[in-house]
Amino acid sequence: MRGVGILRNPVYRGTIIWSRCTWKRSASDAHRRRPIMNPSSEWIEHEDQRLHIVDDQLWRCVQSRLVRQAASVGARVKAGLSRKAAATGREPRHLFSGWLTCGLCGARFTLVNRRSYACASHVNGLACSNTLHVRRDLVESRLLAGIRKSLGRPEIAAEIERRVRSAGLRTEVENLVNAIAQGGLRNSPALGRTLRELEADLKALESGPAANQVVIPALSDIRHRFRRTLE
Repeated sequence: MRGVGILRNPVYRGTIIWSRCTWKRSASDAHRRRPIMNPSSEWIEHEDQRLHIVDDQLWRCVQSRLVRQAASVGARVKAGLSRKAAATGREPRHLFSGWLTCGLCGARFTLVNRRSYACASHVNGLACSNTLHVRRDLVESRLLAGIRKSLGRPEIAAEIERRVRSAGLRTEVENLVNAIAQGGLRNSPALGRTLRELEADLKALESGPAANQVVIPALSDIRHRFRRTLE
Protein backbone atom coordinates (compact mmCIF):
# COMPACT_ATOMS: atom_id res chain seq x y z
CA MET A 1 0.00 0.00 0.00
CA ARG A 2 1.56 3.32 -1.09
CA GLY A 3 -0.12 5.36 1.64
CA VAL A 4 -1.24 8.23 -0.55
CA GLY A 5 -4.46 10.21 -0.53
CA ILE A 6 -6.20 11.95 2.37
CA LEU A 7 -7.45 8.78 4.10
CA ARG A 8 -4.24 6.72 3.84
CA ASN A 9 -1.43 9.26 4.14
CA PRO A 10 0.30 8.82 7.55
CA VAL A 11 1.49 12.44 7.42
CA TYR A 12 -1.89 13.47 8.85
CA ARG A 13 -1.15 11.50 12.04
CA GLY A 14 2.32 13.02 12.33
CA THR A 15 4.38 10.26 10.63
CA ILE A 16 6.70 10.98 7.70
CA ILE A 17 8.00 7.94 5.79
CA TRP A 18 10.91 7.95 3.36
CA SER A 19 12.09 5.13 1.08
CA ARG A 20 8.63 3.61 0.88
CA CYS A 21 9.01 2.84 -2.83
CA THR A 22 11.52 2.88 -5.68
CA TRP A 23 10.64 4.44 -9.01
CA LYS A 24 11.56 2.34 -12.05
CA ARG A 25 11.72 3.90 -15.49
CA SER A 26 10.37 2.17 -18.58
CA ALA A 27 12.99 0.53 -20.78
CA SER A 28 11.25 1.78 -23.92
CA ASP A 29 10.36 5.28 -22.69
CA ALA A 30 12.56 7.01 -20.10
CA HIS A 31 9.82 9.55 -19.39
CA ARG A 32 7.51 6.83 -18.07
CA ARG A 33 8.09 5.28 -14.66
CA ARG A 34 6.23 3.20 -12.09
CA PRO A 35 6.60 2.76 -8.31
CA ILE A 36 7.82 -0.52 -6.79
CA MET A 37 7.13 -0.91 -3.07
CA ASN A 38 10.17 -1.53 -0.87
CA PRO A 39 10.04 -3.95 2.10
CA SER A 40 8.83 -2.21 5.26
CA SER A 41 12.22 -2.97 6.86
CA GLU A 42 13.76 -0.43 4.46
CA TRP A 43 11.36 2.37 5.36
CA ILE A 44 12.66 5.38 7.27
CA GLU A 45 10.06 6.87 9.62
CA HIS A 46 10.10 10.20 11.43
CA GLU A 47 7.50 11.54 13.86
CA ASP A 48 6.59 15.21 13.61
CA GLN A 49 3.72 16.16 15.94
CA ARG A 50 3.31 19.50 14.20
CA LEU A 51 1.67 17.56 11.35
CA HIS A 52 -0.56 15.49 13.68
CA ILE A 53 -4.12 16.62 12.80
CA VAL A 54 -5.98 13.24 13.18
CA ASP A 55 -6.08 11.41 16.53
CA ASP A 56 -4.83 7.82 16.64
CA GLN A 57 -8.22 6.22 17.44
CA LEU A 58 -9.92 7.85 14.44
CA TRP A 59 -6.96 6.90 12.23
CA ARG A 60 -7.21 3.22 13.25
CA CYS A 61 -10.98 3.17 12.68
CA VAL A 62 -10.56 4.63 9.18
CA GLN A 63 -7.78 2.17 8.27
CA SER A 64 -9.87 -0.80 9.47
CA ARG A 65 -12.81 0.35 7.38
CA LEU A 66 -10.60 0.78 4.31
CA VAL A 67 -9.32 -2.80 4.72
CA ARG A 68 -12.89 -4.16 4.95
CA GLN A 69 -13.99 -2.13 1.93
CA ALA A 70 -10.99 -3.30 -0.12
CA ALA A 71 -11.81 -6.93 0.72
CA SER A 72 -15.44 -6.42 -0.31
CA VAL A 73 -14.51 -4.72 -3.59
CA GLY A 74 -11.87 -7.38 -4.28
CA ALA A 75 -14.46 -10.14 -3.83
CA ARG A 76 -16.80 -8.43 -6.31
CA VAL A 77 -13.94 -7.97 -8.81
CA LYS A 78 -13.12 -11.68 -8.52
CA ALA A 79 -16.81 -12.45 -9.10
CA GLY A 80 -16.64 -10.76 -12.50
CA LEU A 81 -17.16 -7.03 -12.04
CA SER A 82 -14.81 -4.30 -13.18
CA ARG A 83 -13.07 -2.32 -10.44
CA LYS A 84 -15.38 0.67 -11.03
CA ALA A 85 -18.54 -1.44 -10.97
CA ALA A 86 -17.31 -3.37 -7.92
CA ALA A 87 -16.85 -0.14 -5.97
CA THR A 88 -20.50 0.81 -6.59
CA GLY A 89 -21.87 -2.72 -6.07
CA ARG A 90 -23.54 -2.91 -9.51
CA GLU A 91 -24.45 -6.42 -10.61
CA PRO A 92 -23.28 -7.87 -13.98
CA ARG A 93 -25.50 -6.86 -16.90
CA HIS A 94 -24.40 -9.29 -19.61
CA LEU A 95 -25.42 -12.85 -20.28
CA PHE A 96 -22.45 -14.81 -18.91
CA SER A 97 -20.70 -12.20 -16.75
CA GLY A 98 -19.82 -13.80 -13.43
CA TRP A 99 -20.30 -17.36 -14.74
CA LEU A 100 -17.02 -17.80 -16.61
CA THR A 101 -13.98 -18.77 -14.54
CA CYS A 102 -10.28 -18.18 -15.18
CA GLY A 103 -8.40 -21.49 -15.32
CA LEU A 104 -5.27 -19.95 -13.76
CA CYS A 105 -6.43 -17.91 -10.75
CA GLY A 106 -10.10 -18.86 -10.31
CA ALA A 107 -11.37 -15.30 -10.82
CA ARG A 108 -14.31 -14.62 -13.13
CA PHE A 109 -14.06 -13.78 -16.81
CA THR A 110 -15.89 -10.53 -17.47
CA LEU A 111 -16.52 -8.27 -20.45
CA VAL A 112 -13.60 -5.88 -20.85
CA ASN A 113 -15.20 -4.15 -23.82
CA ARG A 114 -18.21 -4.69 -26.06
CA ARG A 115 -16.53 -7.55 -27.92
CA SER A 116 -14.56 -9.79 -25.56
CA TYR A 117 -14.27 -11.46 -22.17
CA ALA A 118 -11.05 -11.55 -20.12
CA CYS A 119 -9.89 -12.47 -16.61
CA ALA A 120 -11.18 -9.81 -14.19
CA SER A 121 -8.21 -10.35 -11.89
CA HIS A 122 -5.71 -9.72 -14.72
CA VAL A 123 -7.60 -6.73 -16.10
CA ASN A 124 -7.84 -5.09 -12.68
CA GLY A 125 -4.17 -5.63 -11.83
CA LEU A 126 -4.56 -8.41 -9.26
CA ALA A 127 -1.50 -10.41 -10.40
CA CYS A 128 -3.03 -12.98 -12.75
CA SER A 129 -0.94 -13.73 -15.83
CA ASN A 130 -3.86 -14.89 -18.00
CA THR A 131 -3.89 -12.49 -20.97
CA LEU A 132 -6.50 -14.45 -22.95
CA HIS A 133 -9.32 -12.43 -24.53
CA VAL A 134 -12.28 -14.40 -25.90
CA ARG A 135 -14.84 -12.94 -28.30
CA ARG A 136 -18.23 -12.41 -26.71
CA ASP A 137 -20.19 -13.71 -29.71
CA LEU A 138 -18.09 -16.91 -29.75
CA VAL A 139 -18.57 -17.52 -26.01
CA GLU A 140 -22.32 -16.94 -26.12
CA SER A 141 -22.98 -19.01 -29.26
CA ARG A 142 -20.91 -21.98 -28.00
CA LEU A 143 -22.37 -21.97 -24.49
CA LEU A 144 -25.96 -21.50 -25.62
CA ALA A 145 -25.57 -24.34 -28.10
CA GLY A 146 -24.24 -26.57 -25.31
CA ILE A 147 -27.09 -25.61 -22.99
CA ARG A 148 -29.72 -26.32 -25.64
CA LYS A 149 -28.12 -29.69 -26.40
CA SER A 150 -27.93 -30.70 -22.73
CA LEU A 151 -31.45 -29.58 -21.83
CA GLY A 152 -32.89 -31.01 -25.04
CA ARG A 153 -32.12 -34.63 -24.07
CA PRO A 154 -35.27 -36.85 -23.84
CA GLU A 155 -34.67 -37.68 -20.18
CA ILE A 156 -34.52 -33.97 -19.29
CA ALA A 157 -37.80 -33.29 -21.10
CA ALA A 158 -39.40 -36.26 -19.30
CA GLU A 159 -38.23 -34.95 -15.92
CA ILE A 160 -39.58 -31.47 -16.69
CA GLU A 161 -42.93 -33.00 -17.60
CA ARG A 162 -42.98 -35.11 -14.44
CA ARG A 163 -42.28 -32.13 -12.22
CA VAL A 164 -44.85 -29.89 -13.89
CA ARG A 165 -47.52 -32.59 -13.68
CA SER A 166 -46.62 -33.23 -10.04
CA ALA A 167 -46.95 -29.54 -9.25
CA GLY A 168 -50.31 -29.39 -11.03
CA LEU A 169 -51.68 -32.38 -9.13
CA ARG A 170 -50.34 -31.10 -5.83
CA THR A 171 -52.12 -27.76 -6.39
CA GLU A 172 -55.41 -29.53 -7.14
CA VAL A 173 -55.10 -31.67 -4.01
CA GLU A 174 -54.36 -28.61 -1.86
CA ASN A 175 -57.33 -26.72 -3.33
CA LEU A 176 -59.68 -29.62 -2.58
CA VAL A 177 -58.34 -30.03 0.94
CA ASN A 178 -58.84 -26.31 1.59
CA ALA A 179 -62.39 -26.47 0.22
CA ILE A 180 -63.22 -29.40 2.51
CA ALA A 181 -61.63 -27.69 5.52
CA GLN A 182 -63.73 -24.56 5.00
CA GLY A 183 -67.01 -26.38 5.58
CA GLY A 184 -69.82 -26.94 3.04
CA LEU A 185 -68.15 -29.72 1.04
CA ARG A 186 -66.96 -31.79 3.98
CA ASN A 187 -69.57 -34.56 3.54
CA SER A 188 -69.57 -34.73 -0.28
CA PRO A 189 -68.91 -38.35 -1.46
CA ALA A 190 -68.01 -37.14 -4.97
CA LEU A 191 -65.47 -34.70 -3.62
CA GLY A 192 -63.96 -37.39 -1.41
CA ARG A 193 -63.55 -39.72 -4.40
CA THR A 194 -61.97 -36.97 -6.49
CA LEU A 195 -59.50 -36.18 -3.73
CA ARG A 196 -58.54 -39.85 -3.32
CA GLU A 197 -58.05 -40.23 -7.08
CA LEU A 198 -55.85 -37.13 -7.27
CA GLU A 199 -53.77 -38.29 -4.31
CA ALA A 200 -53.33 -41.70 -5.96
CA ASP A 201 -52.29 -40.06 -9.24
CA LEU A 202 -49.82 -37.82 -7.39
CA LYS A 203 -48.30 -40.79 -5.58
CA ALA A 204 -47.99 -42.76 -8.83
CA LEU A 205 -46.45 -39.80 -10.61
CA GLU A 206 -43.86 -39.16 -7.91
CA SER A 207 -42.88 -42.82 -7.87
CA GLY A 208 -41.32 -42.40 -11.32
CA PRO A 209 -42.20 -44.99 -14.03
CA ALA A 210 -45.97 -44.47 -13.81
CA ALA A 211 -45.69 -40.80 -14.76
CA ASN A 212 -46.78 -41.31 -18.37
CA GLN A 213 -50.00 -43.01 -17.21
CA VAL A 214 -51.25 -39.87 -15.48
CA VAL A 215 -53.11 -37.55 -17.84
CA ILE A 216 -53.80 -33.89 -17.04
CA PRO A 217 -55.55 -32.30 -20.05
CA ALA A 218 -54.46 -28.76 -19.22
CA LEU A 219 -50.79 -29.85 -19.19
CA SER A 220 -50.86 -32.17 -22.19
CA ASP A 221 -48.44 -30.03 -24.25
CA ILE A 222 -45.72 -29.70 -21.60
CA ARG A 223 -42.92 -31.17 -23.70
CA HIS A 224 -43.85 -29.05 -26.73
CA ARG A 225 -43.89 -25.87 -24.62
CA PHE A 226 -40.57 -26.83 -23.03
CA ARG A 227 -38.90 -27.36 -26.44
CA ARG A 228 -40.31 -24.07 -27.72
CA THR A 229 -39.02 -22.21 -24.65
CA LEU A 230 -35.62 -23.87 -24.98
CA GLU A 231 -35.34 -22.80 -28.61
